[in-house]
Amino acid sequence: LARDRTPRKIRRRVGVGHRQPVAQSNENGAAEKGEGCGDTGSQDGKTRQHSHACDDASCKHHHVGGEAQNQTGGEKAADQKAGSDRADDGTQLRRRDPERGDRDQRRAGGEVGGMRLSASLSGFDDRRLRGVEGADIRSSGGDANLRLEMQDGWRTQALAFLQLRDFSTVNRTLDASRSVATTSLDQQKTPANGWGLRLAAEPPLGDNLALNIAAEWRAADGKTLELFRYAAGLPTRQRRAGGSQQVGGLAANGTARLSDALLLTGAFRVDRWRLGTGTLQEIDLATGLPVLDESSDARTGTEWSGRAGALWRPFAAVRVRAAAYHGWRLPTLNELHRPFRAGADATAANPSLEPERLDGVEAS
Repeated sequence: LARDRTPRKIRRRVGVGHRQPVAQSNENGAAEKGEGCGDTGSQDGKTRQHSHACDDASCKHHHVGGEAQNQTGGEKAADQKAGSDRADDGTQLRRRDPERGDRDQRRAGGEVGGMRLSASLSGFDDRRLRGVEGADIRSSGGDANLRLEMQDGWRTQALAFLQLRDFSTVNRTLDASRSVATTSLDQQKTPANGWGLRLAAEPPLGDNLALNIAAEWRAADGKTLELFRYAAGLPTRQRRAGGSQQVGGLAANGTARLSDALLLTGAFRVDRWRLGTGTLQEIDLATGLPVLDESSDARTGTEWSGRAGALWRPFAAVRVRAAAYHGWRLPTLNELHRPFRAGADATAANPSLEPERLDGVEAS
């Protein structure tokens, strides 16, 4: 809204709260996008919070007062970016996306009166080579959603979604001569799943006022199965780890144009979260006995996030903007349950991590 150059109009928003993918973790597999991207920030007075489950579920975004894309415009933009083709009946055709590999997409929809029902189903399978023989990377997944939109005075939207991800990779290191490669980690499987529901409504308040209210619930789970600690080319340990999380929230986002020179915005959201029981187990392959067997209890909590902003244009060539915000994010499933290494840096899992919080003020 702060960027709207039309002085007497307020652009209409559909949906408040997140649009979130679910699985999380490049480290934990294809789930990390869903579990969370792990950063919290703001832009133009909007606070964004990310949380994830193992390579891309979640990337889980808590958009506090964020705006959901218009379905038709968003789908068109996505289709153009992926270079997809559409048949005369609107069915999505199979295309090769150079960034994601082979991907199948199917879309269908219909409209009766002021009600529109649409469904989407897609899947992908991406295989790559790091540049060292045997260091293969494979990610695969599927997405499905069902969306209902109604325009009868109030503009309302209901969305149900499902995301499935899996990820596997082999890490190999080269010796000083760069002629011999040895395996250091074999991530055999890192499945992650995410699903959720979202309801949003926008009452008709005129050109100078806008209000979005929304309710959302989403869940994600992920696990990993990997071989590590290689000796003489063979693994000596197996690791199994995983967990789950759920978040439900209520949100409201509003804007008011008090005059041609002054625009006010505000948003508030409250979330109830739950982290399920987590496990971390390491097994000695020679004996078949566990050398590490840890579990963490389920826990819950409540967090809030919000923002307030103002845009003032005393003159046509001058714009003054100010915003204040509070946000948070849940620890990712990787951070809670799966230790990992990147080069010489080793990161230990900590199931006792608490949510991160952010407060900020901006002016320009």
